[in-house]
Amino acid sequence: MKLGHQAAYTDNLQEQSAPNSIITGAASVIGDPWIKTANEFSESEKMRSENKGRYCQADWFKEHDWMQYHREKCAVFCSVCTQHQQQYQHDSPFVFPQSDSPNATGFRNWKKGKERLSEHERSDDHRNALIKARKLQRNIASDLDKQVADLQSQRRHGLVSHLNTLKTLLRQGIAVRGHTDEESNIVQFSKYKAIDNPAL
Repeated sequence: MKLGHQAAYTDNLQEQSAPNSIITGAASVIGDPWIKTANEFSESEKMRSENKGRYCQADWFKEHDWMQYHREKCAVFCSVCTQHQQQYQHDSPFVFPQSDSPNATGFRNWKKGKERLSEHERSDDHRNALIKARKLQRNIASDLDKQVADLQSQRRHGLVSHLNTLKTLLRQGIAVRGHTDEESNIVQFSKYKAIDNPAL
């Protein structure tokens, strides 16, 4: 999998998946106390990540945009697999647990960090989770496009109806304006037509 291909999907996903929610008692993988970028991963955090003389590296965040570091556990998890594989059937350290578990320590094998992160990214489980995420994103985009198209159509019909009202008033020689805008004939006619036409 090429590096950076997941960036666009990840940004949208974080906005669309209620990232700050609580999933069965466990904090979501996005948000405090999570570190998501190399810039957030300070030198002090790096020192705290020490495991058998090895450390988590800031550059890994640039290579794997799904990677997120948990400050309290001093471990790395995968945001994609956590969000889209809640029924995860394998004992993977990259999946943040739905509930507290003694085995949910996260990934901390920094000695083989670069290798293991790449292996996870190429794994079938990660790719399947990524497919689910992209499908969700497409569905949301499709729904939004439909909503925009419906709204544009509704406004178009509303404008046509409003112009037809104005044309009728002028043809009949009826005053368009009143003592106030609210009392004007065009407003009153539009209100009456709005009973059956929500676009008005």
